[in-house]
Amino acid sequence: MGWTKIYVLEEPKLENPILVQGLPGLGFVGKLTVTYIIDELKLKPFARLYSSYLTLI
Repeated sequence: MGWTKIYVLEEPKLENPILVQGLPGLGFVGKLTVTYIIDELKLKPFARLYSSYLTLI
């Protein structure tokens, strides 16, 4: 059986939140794109998700 773990770093007050998800896969395009957005907008994570169901290709 697989596992999923969410680490909440802080609980921000959100208004009209939008989730942008970038998963590592072929060429790491999704992850690289989200990393770029985070850097450009100077965002900081408030949680991290780890799961055996999210596998690298």
